[in-house]
Amino acid sequence: MLAFAFLVTPAQAAPQLLTIGLPSAGNVDAAQPLFNNHVVGLRAKVLLPDGYDPQRRYPVLYLLHGISDDYRVWADRRYGDIATVAGDQDAIVVMPEGGRGFFVDWYGRPGRAWARYYLDEIVPEIERRFPILTGRAHHTIAGISMGGYGALALAARAPGYFGAAVSISGIVDIRQMRTPALFDWWVRAPYTAMLGPVGGPFARAHEIERLAPNLRDTRVLIASGNGTVVPQARDPLWSMLALSNTERFLDGSATTITRSLRGAGVDVTLRRASGIHDWWYWRRDLRWAETAWGLFGAGPDSPSSWTYATIDRSGTAWDLRYAFAERPRALVTLRRDGDLLRAEGRGTLTVTTVAGCALTADLPFTVTLPRERCPASSPSTGGTPG
Repeated sequence: MLAFAFLVTPAQAAPQLLTIGLPSAGNVDAAQPLFNNHVVGLRAKVLLPDGYDPQRRYPVLYLLHGISDDYRVWADRRYGDIATVAGDQDAIVVMPEGGRGFFVDWYGRPGRAWARYYLDEIVPEIERRFPILTGRAHHTIAGISMGGYGALALAARAPGYFGAAVSISGIVDIRQMRTPALFDWWVRAPYTAMLGPVGGPFARAHEIERLAPNLRDTRVLIASGNGTVVPQARDPLWSMLALSNTERFLDGSATTITRSLRGAGVDVTLRRASGIHDWWYWRRDLRWAETAWGLFGAGPDSPSSWTYATIDRSGTAWDLRYAFAERPRALVTLRRDGDLLRAEGRGTLTVTTVAGCALTADLPFTVTLPRERCPASSPSTGGTPG
C-alpha cells in the first residue's frame, strides 16, 4: 500500500482593509457639508500589509483622493483597487477623507482647516493607533488630481515628517482655478472662500512654486498623462473626450511646476506618459512609483540648514514649532543655518525648540538657538533685527 504525505503550509494572511473613524477636534466641522453630499463623517480606509504584525513597525503611505471622490474610492475595486495595486507593499496605506477642501485651511472659514486636520489630528492619531516607523524616510504622501496638489502642499508644510511626495495628474498649479465658473464647478464654493482675493497674498502663499524651498530635502514625483488614450484601458467614449482634455490641460502645468521646483534645488522626477484623467492610468502610475521610483527613502531627518516659507499661524518647521500672534498677512520665510535662525517678513513669532525653549520676537529678526538647554535667564528672548 502506498502512503502519501502532504505538506500543508498555512496560507499567508491577505492584506487587511479597515475603516476607521477620524473625528476632528475642531479643525474640520463635521456638521458642515464636507462638499460631497454622499459623505457622512470623517473616516479613513487603512490597508494593512500581508502578515501584519502589530509588534513590528512599518512605513506609511498617505493616499489622497480627488475632488469628486471620498475616502472610499482608493479601496473600491472599480477605481483605486488599492489591495491589488499596493497589496504587496510592506507598508501601511492610509486613505483619509478630504471632502472638497483641497487640503487647505480655508481663508477666514472656521471649521474648514483641512491642512491642520491632516497634520495636527490625522497623522498623530495614525501614529497612535498603528506601529509606524520613525524617520521621514519611511513617511510618504501621494494623491491624484486634487490630492496631487494636496500631497505636495502637505509635504511642504511638514518637511520634517514626509520624506517623499507623489502627485499623479495633480492640479499642481492652483492659479488655473482662478476662473470663478471652473472653481465653483469643481469645489462648489467661491474661490475667495478658500483662498481669499484672487492673486492676493494668501492665494499666492499656497502656490507650490512659493513653497518650493520647503521641499528642498524631499523626493518628489510628478506624473501626468499627455491626453492620449491607451487601448487596454478600455475607456468609454465620454472619458476619451472630456478626460483627455483635462489631462492635457494638467500636463502643461506639471512641466511648469517641475521646472520651478528644480530651479529651487528640489529633487524632482517628472513622469510623462500616454494617458487621460482616469483610474486606469492612476493605478498604473502609482504602481510605477512603487516599483520603479521607490516610495520610501529620503534625506536627513533634520538638516542643519534649511529654508521654510509659510503663511500659517502655527505649524512645525523641521524640528521647530512656530506660532504667530496673528496669522501672517503675507508669506513669511524662516532660514536656519546651524544654530542661527533668521525670520523674514512681518509679525510676532514664537519659536519653540526640541528642548522646550520658547523664543519670541518681532519680525524680521535673527537669533541664535540654544543647542541643548534653555537659557537660564528666561524662556523668552528678543531677537536682533535682521
